[in-house]
Amino acid sequence: MVLFDGTRLIRQDRWDALLADGLSAEELHSRSVFPVHPSFRVIAIGQEPSGKAGGVPWLTAEVATYFRFHEVPAPRPACALWMCAFVGSEDLRFYIVCKLEIVRCKAHDT
Repeated sequence: MVLFDGTRLIRQDRWDALLADGLSAEELHSRSVFPVHPSFRVIAIGQEPSGKAGGVPWLTAEVATYFRFHEVPAPRPACALWMCAFVGSEDLRFYIVCKLEIVRCKAHDT
């Protein structure tokens, strides 16, 4: 994964292969290359512009090839509360429920 500033995040096995090839961690860091934990994941939510908001759809066929994604319906409020039971922070639970409610309301507007 290449970040906006040029930093490269690579899988641990690729990092280990570069070290085995003779590069040092300092050399890789100076080149803005860093390993990521094997459990590292990026989870993002997004909603295409539609309805009253209008706008140009951003999830084109070309952009979709960059990601593995699953389209899921907005959860019912009871389901959202159940999911949040597994989140440690009460502030984070509140934030998640608020965001889910926004998504649910926008889905009804279209």
